[in-house]
Amino acid sequence: MNETILCVDEESGTLLSGFACGRGLMIALAVGAFVFAMFAAWYVTRSITRPMGVAVGAREIKTLIGNSVGSVQAGSVLVDEAGATMLEVVASVRRVAELINQITDASQEQTSGIGQINQAINEMDSVTQQNAALVKQSAAASKALSDQASRLVDVVSVFRLSNSPAAVLAL
Repeated sequence: MNETILCVDEESGTLLSGFACGRGLMIALAVGAFVFAMFAAWYVTRSITRPMGVAVGAREIKTLIGNSVGSVQAGSVLVDEAGATMLEVVASVRRVAELINQITDASQEQTSGIGQINQAINEMDSVTQQNAALVKQSAAASKALSDQASRLVDVVSVFRLSNSPAAVLAL
């Protein structure tokens, strides 16, 4: 059964469907039952005043009762289906809330991870700056040693060594 109950909210004039119409449906059924009772009383009164009218009136009342019972049962089924649908909606909302919580947890973990990565990058930057300073110091020390080596070459160039083996042995 794929029927949808539609009703109009009397206060706002908006169209409602399903479970939202349940209260209105129950009120409509109660009013219908009252009207039916009044109609049945009128038929009984009318049929008493006519010969053979009681049997005809009784048949008509029985038909009306059958139709009303069918309508009430159909309405009851629709209300049950609306209730089941509402339970499914509540379950779906709970699942969505759980997913949102999981996403929130994952986002917090990612934020924490990004913070740790940022801290590691800052530490690497600090070490890189320290290394750059050491490279500058090493370059300066290398230049100073090069200058000293050049001066030593100049100073030692004053001394002349002979190419004889005896001169080498004397040293």
